[in-house]
Amino acid sequence: MSKTLVAYFSATDTTARAAERLAKAIGADLHEIRPKVPYTKKDLNWTDPRSRSTLEMKDKSSRPEIEGRVENMDQYDTIYVGFPIWWYVAPTIINTFLESYDLSGKTVIPFQYQDFYVRGFYTTYQIFCDGIASVKNLNGKWGGIDKQGKTVIPFEYDALGTFLEGLAFACKDGKYGVINTQNNVVVPFEHTRITSYSNGLAVAVKDGRAFCIDRYGKEVPGSDTISQESYFPAGLESSLTMTPDEIITVIENGKYGFARIGCTQPLPQKGEMADWAYEEVIQAIQHDLVPSDLQNQYYANITRGDFAAIVVQLLEVVSGDSIEDIVLEDTGKTLEELALAYPFSDTNSWDVVAANALGVINGRGEGIFDPYSAISCQDAAALLMRMGKYMGKTDVDTSGETFADNASVASYAQEAVAYVKALGVMNGISETTFSPFDTYTRQQAYITMDRLLSVLEGESAGGEMTANQIFNQCSPAVCYMEVYDAAGQAIGTGSAFAVEANWSPITM
Repeated sequence: MSKTLVAYFSATDTTARAAERLAKAIGADLHEIRPKVPYTKKDLNWTDPRSRSTLEMKDKSSRPEIEGRVENMDQYDTIYVGFPIWWYVAPTIINTFLESYDLSGKTVIPFQYQDFYVRGFYTTYQIFCDGIASVKNLNGKWGGIDKQGKTVIPFEYDALGTFLEGLAFACKDGKYGVINTQNNVVVPFEHTRITSYSNGLAVAVKDGRAFCIDRYGKEVPGSDTISQESYFPAGLESSLTMTPDEIITVIENGKYGFARIGCTQPLPQKGEMADWAYEEVIQAIQHDLVPSDLQNQYYANITRGDFAAIVVQLLEVVSGDSIEDIVLEDTGKTLEELALAYPFSDTNSWDVVAANALGVINGRGEGIFDPYSAISCQDAAALLMRMGKYMGKTDVDTSGETFADNASVASYAQEAVAYVKALGVMNGISETTFSPFDTYTRQQAYITMDRLLSVLEGESAGGEMTANQIFNQCSPAVCYMEVYDAAGQAIGTGSAFAVEANWSPITM
């Protein structure tokens, strides 16, 4: 079920062509706003004060009748409306269309731009990335708008890429640089070419030399092994994809080519996130729990789609297997087979396919996954519990684990909140308050996922080792010990240092 509609009125097919291109690019439904009485060439003669279009535009109450309606308008949450400009405004038939439906709560975006930048993944396309659409105005300048149509990046650029990882290439006066979502210059406008960012890196060309730059605009040492002659000739059209230590795909004179880049993404700097989060986030990155393309915008709310990506990352780290092998063993089906029967219409992410197939993340219903919506704290607790239980952590005593605001926690998350608290994986905003409806940021997600990893590996979330782990590491110990559970059953053996009651080592 599509959630986006492109509706248009076109008297001469010019707007129709633009609408068709837009709908195809973003995978939206298309609807023509057809006048009950079609406009003739005579009707459109703006020089004739008695022509139909002239009279309609002079009459503010004019509402030309429309033939046909949009069926099930309720299913759409975003509506693009296209129309020609008559007397510097929209034709009055557009008023007829807009007033024919209850559009409250919907995002309505009028056509007022010449071009737009699309981010594409197989059959899924995005115009809004990081909440911003890069568009070209009628004066030929590029800027950015939000989903309400408000200008958030001024129209002052000759080119503006889509925002990925909070950054976008831009061109001014023939030179390329990089800006962030606040329109701050990250990379100065002194390059002949810069690609979009992927996994924290972009390819830049300056003074005839191609090299990688990180998200701070610094050159990555050794990355200039990408030769200009091989990969950035004069006829290069674009760089399509880039993944550190893997493959960069480029186009040379209409032909695809491949190269390998050997560079490592730098660790984030302290100022990118809260001080209290820095050490644990760094630890999560070092434990390979954070995909490279998510190592940015740490204060941003993590989305359902992004959470699926870190779920997959954790599964691979804990098991030591690829997600393909994990899914095959668990479901008896390959990812390709599951994708053929894909349950969602609004995403085709393989991370979502895997996480959903394993029962860790579910959809919203009616074929909708809603990959770009934010996760609340109680949502995060539920997802973390499903992850923990899937990985075998089912023996968790949740009795007595409550917060003062536990009554406000949704029924589906009651057990989960107690579960994550008992494990020490996720805490509230204080010792007594969970605040279930607060949004859940990227830095919080990475920290709690790393704590869950510690639990799954046999450690407590605070980093304390279990008795067996201590025994296994105490090879020079001076005495032998047997470990029993509360029922008196032997559960393991090991060696340990002999200690007194005050935990001071005994000298022997």
